[in-house]
Amino acid sequence: MTALLLMELGPYAKPALPALLEGMQSTNYRVRHHAVMALSKIGFESPEYVSPLQQLISDPEYLVRSQALNGLAEFGPLAITALPQARESLKDTYNLVRIAALAFFEKVLSDEEFAAIRDEVVRATQDSDSLVSQVAQSVLSNRPRGKSENAPSR
Repeated sequence: MTALLLMELGPYAKPALPALLEGMQSTNYRVRHHAVMALSKIGFESPEYVSPLQQLISDPEYLVRSQALNGLAEFGPLAITALPQARESLKDTYNLVRIAALAFFEKVLSDEEFAAIRDEVVRATQDSDSLVSQVAQSVLSNRPRGKSENAPSR
């Protein structure tokens, strides 16, 4: 598929960005899904592409929602404006969306920003889906612990 070839080219495929933005508006969820995948690999250095991706976090199709979160994670700190939606995505009924929200936290948030949502990630370690739980545990293991967690036990 063309989107996969564009992804391989990364930033060199920037001339295709207008077509990908148009694809993200398609009524076909597969087109939206592939457009999001490619856009996040090509435009990840450009903050103007955060908003179009952010809009798809509420897409009716769970594959598009999860890919939008994964795509935003590629933008790193540039995608911080999507944090409220990513937090809400931890409640999504689909495990892939919850996992993508956890990946977003890992790649986008600084340690200080992560501290504000740490409790939500801790709750995700108790998710009924074992994969979500494992990803949450992995995300927590990569972050410094809070002050009370670092205190020596007596």
